[in-house]
Amino acid sequence: MDEVKDIYNILGCEYLDEELGYPIHFFKVLETEEAKTSVNMKRQLNQLFKNVNIDEIFNEKDIALEGLKLSSIPIDDLTNPGTNITLLKLKDSIFFLNLFFSNFGDINLSKTSPEIKQMLNSLQGVYRRIDYQIKEGFRSQSSPLNVLEENLEILGKFYHWQVCQEASLRGGTEQSNITPVITSALLMKASILDDLEICDGNCGKIYSEGVEEDVVKCDCGGEIVLAPPVTRVENVSFIYPKNLTEIVVSKEEVSPKRILEFVQNSFLPKRLVLLLNQISELKLSKKVAIPSLAHYNIKDTNDEVRVFFEYHFNSKDDIIIFACITDTRYRSTDLVSAVSLPMILRDVKSSISGEFTPEDVVRRTELRDWNVTPFTKVRELENLDSLERIFSIFGGMG
Repeated sequence: MDEVKDIYNILGCEYLDEELGYPIHFFKVLETEEAKTSVNMKRQLNQLFKNVNIDEIFNEKDIALEGLKLSSIPIDDLTNPGTNITLLKLKDSIFFLNLFFSNFGDINLSKTSPEIKQMLNSLQGVYRRIDYQIKEGFRSQSSPLNVLEENLEILGKFYHWQVCQEASLRGGTEQSNITPVITSALLMKASILDDLEICDGNCGKIYSEGVEEDVVKCDCGGEIVLAPPVTRVENVSFIYPKNLTEIVVSKEEVSPKRILEFVQNSFLPKRLVLLLNQISELKLSKKVAIPSLAHYNIKDTNDEVRVFFEYHFNSKDDIIIFACITDTRYRSTDLVSAVSLPMILRDVKSSISGEFTPEDVVRRTELRDWNVTPFTKVRELENLDSLERIFSIFGGMG
């Protein structure tokens, strides 16, 4: 079993206080037995998120991120595997967030997600019972907060043990009730931006170095603060089957902008990172977080969309990222089964170092017969309503 070190298991909940009209937060922090920082970290979290609606940070509609795995890598030591971050979240009457910082790279999202759902269901049951008792006058307590915190601690400790000691929530392959298919893939050139100032408010605007030095407040009202390294995707090539628009629910679903959103939403939200960066124990200030797996739920159908990643650093400022999107909604024989994913990711990993073209990478995989667009600047995708428009404007293998 892996050596246990530098573990911070943050469990956070948010619910709306109907009388006061603003969200109430409560946190529990679990860690290695010899560490003594959890009480201080819990205090910091309560202060940092005091005036923040965590649910709104993710800004989701029809498709919700449920689980995310990332590697947080020191930009001054790119060969260092860094810290693994696992994010799990769910929303009902209570919003539940779990951030697990550890050296465990094998936490399994398909195993942990049911545990998180059970914890949320239990907490909501407690909340409804206490709230009812208060309203009926059976309980003098004015808020269910203390009871909720006690139950979060009990549930959280068992979950923590399952990951760290028993290891039943680690290892194995990610499972779906229905075998998904690969619908599209992306090859991206991205930059790592360091020492930038950024708005910690809702807009997340990045301020260039040496510009507007006297500005401390953004137009949106947020404060301008020094940010941890930021990943910015600048050029993207799309890989997809020739008749994709005939297979999917709508053409809008496979527009360049929509597909790229799955990747962009698979990074930790900037505002969440800025808040967590103020907790020194997490050591985020000189690390860049790169996703390895993102798990989404389609609310209307309860289908699953997952995004799998591979990456290669050319330098501390330059990274190549490959993303492969799978979906449980489709059965078309023109799509490739997700069973092929491990082989595809392995083949891509061996191809994205040094000089290459998107065609060079794809022809070595089971996606070799799919369309491959040329690298296109992200800002030029805004007004392109279809993947085919990329070929008509920029050429490539259509």
